[in-house]
Amino acid sequence: MEWPQGVLDVLERLDRAGYGAWAVGGCVRDLLLGRVPHDWDICTSATPGQMRSALADLRLIDTGPRHGTLTVLTPRPIEVTTYRVDGPYADHRRPDQVRFVDRLEEDLARRDFTVNAMALRPDRPLVDLFGGRADLVARRIRCVGQPHLRFEEDALRMLRCLRFAAQLDFFVEEQTAQALRQGWAALNYVSAERIGAEYQKLLCGPRCGGVLAGFRPQIEAVTPLRPGDLSRIDQLPPRSGVRMGYILASAACLDRLRLDRRTRERVQWLCRMRDQPPPACRGALLALLGQAGEQALEDLLAIHAAQGEDLSQARALLNGLLAQGAPCRLADLALKGDDLTALGLKGSRVGRTLNRLLEEVMEGRLPNRRDALLEAVKRFLPPEG
Repeated sequence: MEWPQGVLDVLERLDRAGYGAWAVGGCVRDLLLGRVPHDWDICTSATPGQMRSALADLRLIDTGPRHGTLTVLTPRPIEVTTYRVDGPYADHRRPDQVRFVDRLEEDLARRDFTVNAMALRPDRPLVDLFGGRADLVARRIRCVGQPHLRFEEDALRMLRCLRFAAQLDFFVEEQTAQALRQGWAALNYVSAERIGAEYQKLLCGPRCGGVLAGFRPQIEAVTPLRPGDLSRIDQLPPRSGVRMGYILASAACLDRLRLDRRTRERVQWLCRMRDQPPPACRGALLALLGQAGEQALEDLLAIHAAQGEDLSQARALLNGLLAQGAPCRLADLALKGDDLTALGLKGSRVGRTLNRLLEEVMEGRLPNRRDALLEAVKRFLPPEG
């Protein structure tokens, strides 16, 4: 197991100051799965003030003073949090108050799922009070304690549960699944931004299709899905935009997820285009390239493939066009507006003429050479006298 030097430094400084300190949560889960952790979290018996003293020679940010969290700015930021227990959750999202404690066991008991409730150090055995390691081996997502209480405390945990199942290719333990189905309505208390962020992560998981099938009524309460079997979603690139473009019944529900403008526009375009026949001629492919760009067109073709459509002709033609650098936008034309103005064209005639020239070039009826385009303008659109 490779531990970043920054994490080792934080553990060592807290040790020297006389405080307990452990790596916890997702980084421990990922280490045990043989994965490289994306984020590192440390919990400690030190209070925030004691942490600041013990880590005074490091760059620190007070990122969550109410919850006892400091962030240490190493090449990869490390969150360090005081052991705590949570008070009541009046809003189904965050505890009204937290209480700092000095025992690791109490901190682990408040966590969401057993696979996220383990603690580890490079020099000590794993602390696993709730069977998290066995659940990793069994590929199982299970709540710490009583599932309905965990979900009542923080309703977003239900969507996180499905996200972990999709990302890790795990199944949801039966009592946890039952509590999730029964308590799903509490997700209405969670902000659209948080729901949208978790939903996009869920869709990017390699087992997304199985989760959608197993919890379809719950997912449909967030975004209506297309009728039929959605299992082929796992064949699509693991990007939320293309996968939403495949599974959503329509793009009308996107506002409730508070997606960024670029993702929303991409999904709207994919939902609009997916039910049309795959483009199979030069002009149609180049028009789509100019309209949406290469990545969006690749996403559309991936959706057509997942729908079981034959793309051999479209794929061969697109590969050839890309290799040739074929023009698909006005900016690609060898002739510019100033050239037409010099011929006497004015106002809207310039734009109309350029668009017609682009269409001729895209259809292969004209070469994209300045001399050929100038000759074409003189031939079929002579300047007005």
